[in-house]
Amino acid sequence: MKINVDHASCRQCRALTPMVVILFVTCFGPTVAGAVNEVAEQVEKELLEQEDAPKSPLSVAPLDHIEYPASRPAWLAQSPKLEGAVHEWIVVTQPAETPEQCDAELVRLQLAAVISYAEMQSDFQSSTRDLPITSEWIEENLVRGLYEGEVKQGGTVLYERASKLMFDKQGQSTIMKAWKKVQVRDRLGATGVLLFGGMLCLFLGSMVTNFLSRRAVKLR
Repeated sequence: MKINVDHASCRQCRALTPMVVILFVTCFGPTVAGAVNEVAEQVEKELLEQEDAPKSPLSVAPLDHIEYPASRPAWLAQSPKLEGAVHEWIVVTQPAETPEQCDAELVRLQLAAVISYAEMQSDFQSSTRDLPITSEWIEENLVRGLYEGEVKQGGTVLYERASKLMFDKQGQSTIMKAWKKVQVRDRLGATGVLLFGGMLCLFLGSMVTNFLSRRAVKLR
């Protein structure tokens, strides 16, 4: 089937098309633009309201967040005091699941603190860090304050221990005398290693010399 196309009609349609577009824009353009502006203003208003709205606190604390009680002593955050006649060193354990774990860690930390104190006072660091002082001596002569408390981490109750070590003149003297023994022991140990190494080299050297001498005799 053939479709007859009137070229004159097509030319008239092409001529009318721009006019229709202009008429549509003239009539409905302001309305469409106004609607678009209203939508943009509404979206911007909602965004501003969200930004200005107060942030609601978390209903559940993060798992790694630790909550300390208000009764926790301020001296637990004190840095070591190494000036004056009496020195102070605060030891605080990490939160643990049981009080027994805290007590065991506190004993280890107290001994480590005394060793660190001796190192700072003498500018000598031992490779073994084996100070001939017992935990009982530390408890009797250095511990002058104790704290036992609970903390919360992610809703779980944990335990915390702390102690205040006081180094008076007598305590300082005892610790430094013990630390000098550590220095002598380390130096003797290093000297022994050197002597053993030297003797070993002499022994090996004599064996090589004897071997070469015997070989030279056989070649003759």
